[in-house]
Amino acid sequence: MWVEKTKNGKFRLYERYIDPLTNKKRKASVLMDKNTAQAINKARPLLLAKIADKTNIELLNSNDITLGQLRNEFIEMKAASLSPASLTSYHFALGRLVDSIGEDAIVENITTRMLQQYFTNLSAKYKLSSIRLYATNIKTMFQYAINTGYIKSNPMDNVILSSRVKTATNDDDKYLSARERAELLDVAYEVNIRYALLIEWLLNSGMRISEAIGLQYSKIHGDTVRIDEQYQNKHLVPLKTESSIRQIKMTRRMKEIVEKEREMNEPRSNHDFIFVGTSGEPILADSFAKFLRRLSKHLSFDKPIHAHMFRHTHISILAENNVNVKAIMQRVGHASPEITMDIYTHVTERMNRDLGDKLDDIF
Repeated sequence: MWVEKTKNGKFRLYERYIDPLTNKKRKASVLMDKNTAQAINKARPLLLAKIADKTNIELLNSNDITLGQLRNEFIEMKAASLSPASLTSYHFALGRLVDSIGEDAIVENITTRMLQQYFTNLSAKYKLSSIRLYATNIKTMFQYAINTGYIKSNPMDNVILSSRVKTATNDDDKYLSARERAELLDVAYEVNIRYALLIEWLLNSGMRISEAIGLQYSKIHGDTVRIDEQYQNKHLVPLKTESSIRQIKMTRRMKEIVEKEREMNEPRSNHDFIFVGTSGEPILADSFAKFLRRLSKHLSFDKPIHAHMFRHTHISILAENNVNVKAIMQRVGHASPEITMDIYTHVTERMNRDLGDKLDDIF
């Protein structure tokens, strides 16, 4: 399948098929308003149905399709529009379900009760956040089955998700205080300047790690940075959502980091990436994560250090300085206010507690 832009500014999703009457290749298409992953996902079932009508070939009867067949068809449909990381997530979640229920299970016969038992079993081993991700992917597959006429209702609709695995409840573990940031950077610069500069960039920008390591000098214009790509599985790929595409203003320190990176990279890097290792290739997210885990062992405070913590810390710093929620969402590329509001609320509550302590000292 491929997309072409029309003269009126809209887009068409195309696919070739064989005309059973002439045995010749032909094209079918459907019109889309936007060329986005969401639009393609919505248009794809319509295009497949259109081809089925043209070729007079009926889709598999709902009584015939098995879970294994549905999984394979759904993954093939998703492959063109998902990032490698997201596709891996679907493979893992759906593969686990197929292994548990059975590849030959008839999709129409899969009930909510069966899926509830499956997720109840998962609750003994996995955190709720992981279980929710698996459930979302599985529910999306069954929704595809509804859209293509294989089933009439989604057996995931009434499944209740829970977990017996205890997770940390201390919200302060998600952020770094000013003292903790200073200590972390001191230790990081002693160990590896390239990783240390990347940490500072994440703290100053609020960017996701995949966005930062995919950043190129060509995306910097004056004192602004355009963020529209990310680096995943050693490939530069578009961002998944429109809200993630944004331009942000650089701090003074961000400008200094860019110049320092340019100075270090010039002799060995043959491409435009900013954050590269000594080989001249972009820093890998996995390597950065391993560095942070090693670094945490040399810190005086006990917090799980990971790249996303720097993004949350950036948001908390903005909240502490009374930057409004909408401006924060635009800077970090949040489509929904929930995550931003969770951090904003936590910071506000912490500031109120601190104010209470100061009032006790004053009066």
